[in-house]
Amino acid sequence: MTTPAADVAPIDAARAKQIEEEFESERRVRPVAPALSALIFVFLVLFALYHYITAGIGIPIDHWHMGIHLSGVLMLVFLLYPARRGRADATVSTARGTIWGVAIWDWIAGLVGVVAALWIGTSWEGLDFSWLWPPLKIAQQALRQGAPADIDVILGTALTLLVLEATRRTVGWVLPIIIIVFILFALYGPHMPFQILKHPGVTWRQFINNIYFPAEGIFGIALWIASTVVFHFVLFGAVAQKMGLGQLFVDVSTIVAGRFIGGPAKVSVISSAMFGTISGSAVANVVSTGSLTIPNMKRLGYQPHFAGAVEAAASAGGQVTPPIM
Repeated sequence: MTTPAADVAPIDAARAKQIEEEFESERRVRPVAPALSALIFVFLVLFALYHYITAGIGIPIDHWHMGIHLSGVLMLVFLLYPARRGRADATVSTARGTIWGVAIWDWIAGLVGVVAALWIGTSWEGLDFSWLWPPLKIAQQALRQGAPADIDVILGTALTLLVLEATRRTVGWVLPIIIIVFILFALYGPHMPFQILKHPGVTWRQFINNIYFPAEGIFGIALWIASTVVFHFVLFGAVAQKMGLGQLFVDVSTIVAGRFIGGPAKVSVISSAMFGTISGSAVANVVSTGSLTIPNMKRLGYQPHFAGAVEAAASAGGQVTPPIM
C-alpha cells in the first residue's frame, strides 16, 4: 500500500491555470497592459453575446457572419499570442515599438485581418469609388467569381498568410506546414516529380479565387460550423469548468462504476470522457478530474505511476467525446 494522498495540496484555480499554461501551448498568452486587458474583456463579452443572440434570432448572411467571427478571432490571436511561441513573459513588454505590451506589427496584422475578413461582406453588392482618381468600381461578388479583382487578390493573399500565421502561433508549425505543402502542390502541379502527381495546376489568382471567395476555402463549411455551432459549445465548456462541473462528473462516475472491481480507474475513465464533452483540452481534463481521481487511486493502493498513466490516457481519449471533440 502506498502512503495515503491526504497530504496532497488541492489544486486551486491559479495553480490549475499555471499547469495548463506550462503544458499546453494554446493557453500561453502574453501579458498585456491593464487598459488593453479591460478592452479585450469587454470585446469578449460582446463577442459572446453576438454569437448567442444571433443563434437565437437568426444569424446574418453567411459571408457577413463568418467575416465577423473570423475578424474577431484573428484580432484576438495577434493581440494575445506572441510571434515566438513558448512560455510567455511574466511582465508586460515595454520595449520600443509596442503599444500596451503588443508589438506594432501585431496590431497591424490584426487590423489587416479584420479588413480582409470583412471585405467579402462589404463588397458583396459592389462598390463605386468614382470620386477617386483614377475612378474605381468593384463589381458585385457574383460577377467577380472566377475573375477576382486586384483588391480581392491582395486581401485574399493577406488573409491566407494571416490565417497560417495565426495557426502557427496557436498550435505550432505542423498544421501550417501541411497546408503549405498542399498549396505548393496546387500551384506547381505540372512540375511534380512523379507522373501520377502531375496536374495542370492553378495560377495564384485562381487559387485565391477558390480559397478566399465563399463557399470554399477559408469561408467554407469549417468556418461556418466554428462560428455557428462549435463556438457555443466551447464557451459553455469554459463556463462549466469554472463552475466546478469536474467534481460533478467525478461524483456521477463514482456512482456508476465506483462499486466495481477496478472502480477508481473506471471512475477516471468515465469522468474524463464526460469532461471531454465540454472541454477540448486534455491538459485541462487532467487538471480538473485528475486532481480528484489520482489521489483516490493512490489512496486505494494504485501505484502513483499507474494512477497518473490511467488519468493521462483517459483524459487524452476523452477529447474524442462529442460534441467538442
